[in-house]
Amino acid sequence: MKTNAFGQAGHHALEDRPEDIAAASSVWIDHHSLNPPRTARPAVLSHDPMKETE
Repeated sequence: MKTNAFGQAGHHALEDRPEDIAAASSVWIDHHSLNPPRTARPAVLSHDPMKETE
């Protein structure tokens, strides 16, 4: 088991240090090649749905 020190956190460390825990988890997942392969590209919209039309 590997541990990382992120500084102080209370009883609910997930609530106190979410960004640190997410970053460490991402590094661990990448290190162990556990990301699923990307087989499909996300759809690209031809227009910006947030942009107001005239």
